[in-house]
Amino acid sequence: MSAVIVDSNHEVLDVYTVTKGSDVDTLIGIEQIEFQDEVVELTSLEETSVSFSVDTGLTEITTVTGTGFADEISSSSANEIFSGGAGADTYSFGFGTGIEQITGTDQVKGFSTTEDVIEVKTSVNGTSISAAADILSRVTSTSDGALINLGTNNGVDNTILLAGVSADDLTVDNFSAVEILLM
Repeated sequence: MSAVIVDSNHEVLDVYTVTKGSDVDTLIGIEQIEFQDEVVELTSLEETSVSFSVDTGLTEITTVTGTGFADEISSSSANEIFSGGAGADTYSFGFGTGIEQITGTDQVKGFSTTEDVIEVKTSVNGTSISAAADILSRVTSTSDGALINLGTNNGVDNTILLAGVSADDLTVDNFSAVEILLM
């Protein structure tokens, strides 16, 4: 049986179960565990920076850094840089995603083609995406990495850059097309 636990503001809290032998501890709503010699982050960190240029105007970029565990990181309409950290991470993209760049520390720099998954909402931005193979077919190689084209929304091209990853190293196992994104 599983349960969803919410706080007084109706925010869903993360629940972790720690088992050692017959002892079971449940951690609810914990963001980090501090040991005598180390601190372990249990939630992703998010930081937004804004810059200004005469040529481009204001630019806002959100950087999301995952944990040492398997993270589920969801995109918003902002331009974002993701770093999943260790573990098998899932990056989710839906309608109106910005120009996304995923850089994971699972490797020196780049998306882990052996562990990580890009999850895309079916028919995102009016595309014909309905299966993992459809996402893979939208990948092209660039000098910066593998670029995934998620179509156009409100006149803006929506892409995901897997920095340092060759399109040739990707398979359908690196992608998932879903009808509903839980964000």
